[in-house]
Amino acid sequence: DIHIQEGDLLITKDGTIGKVAITRDCPAMVSLNSGVMLIRNVREHKYHDKYLYYILNSNQFLKWYELSQNGASTIRHLYQEQFYNFCFSYPPLPEQTAIAAYLDEKCATIDAIIAEAKATIEEYKAWKSSVIFEAVTKGLNPNAEMKDSGVEWIGKIPQRWDMMPFGKIASIKACLVPPKDYLSLPQISPENIEKGGARLLQNYKSVQESGVISWNHLFHKGQIIYSKIRPTLNKLFLAQFDGLCSADMYPIETTQNTRFIVYAMLSEYFVQQVAAITANRVKMPKINKQELSKITVLIPSLSEQTAIASYLDSKCATIDGVIAEKEALIGELETYKKSLIFETVTGKRRVC
Repeated sequence: DIHIQEGDLLITKDGTIGKVAITRDCPAMVSLNSGVMLIRNVREHKYHDKYLYYILNSNQFLKWYELSQNGASTIRHLYQEQFYNFCFSYPPLPEQTAIAAYLDEKCATIDAIIAEAKATIEEYKAWKSSVIFEAVTKGLNPNAEMKDSGVEWIGKIPQRWDMMPFGKIASIKACLVPPKDYLSLPQISPENIEKGGARLLQNYKSVQESGVISWNHLFHKGQIIYSKIRPTLNKLFLAQFDGLCSADMYPIETTQNTRFIVYAMLSEYFVQQVAAITANRVKMPKINKQELSKITVLIPSLSEQTAIASYLDSKCATIDGVIAEKEALIGELETYKKSLIFETVTGKRRVC
């Protein structure tokens, strides 16, 4: 029932609150879903729509929202009644127009640098993926005698390597337990794992802190913790402590070099096989233990596994270091952009 017009402001009011957009050049009639609020400038002689856009993108608005949520429930929401109470300072319309033009130019420059950095990050992630794939399917000896694997997305493999079902070299230790019996243990879900990086993020909590009471799998130090649900197929990590993981994950032990198997499970050839099995599953896009046990893995000698794992540890650490630098740059630029917007729309930085 809510039709969008040219120049309308849109702001998310559920989930990730405060994401702002301004409507430009709609090709046809457009309406909103319930998670987005429309803000229409009805006094164009007094307010510039792009100035209002920058106000809503500023810390002035974000700080007001945080204060308005003080004492609210854990379910965060931007209410229309609250929004009517948001106060902001504004200069005369000509100065608003000048501020909007200034910020358009400055933010476009910053956004271009951020976009370039993000594109570089994706290139490095793709390079990392190809480095892992080459190492765990071709080995480190470029002169090794090769044979056809018989699998399209694997291609040729070293002559001395074996191909076998995953279940031959790994066992899934799925033991569901009630979290209330393990209150001090960390509780891990797929959201706590970096996609494609086998790195555990530091945003997890203990059972007591999280308050999540659904049954979890118990895992132990040295096990591989693997996400079995399709959107997160390349999320896994090597456990450095005992803990609990959600029922959407499997604790896995292997008879091989564990670091090598981590890289094998991260590789495109492993992910492609799992994706093929779960491709047509809509309601339950998960791989079960029996299916995972049948996934084909490539196994060189233990000494070669160790060498490959050491090579990839070093190579991936270098790539991850570059990615971290780019991510730090993006963080600094985004912070600077927020500061620039706040200082300009509050008159601390004058543009005319």
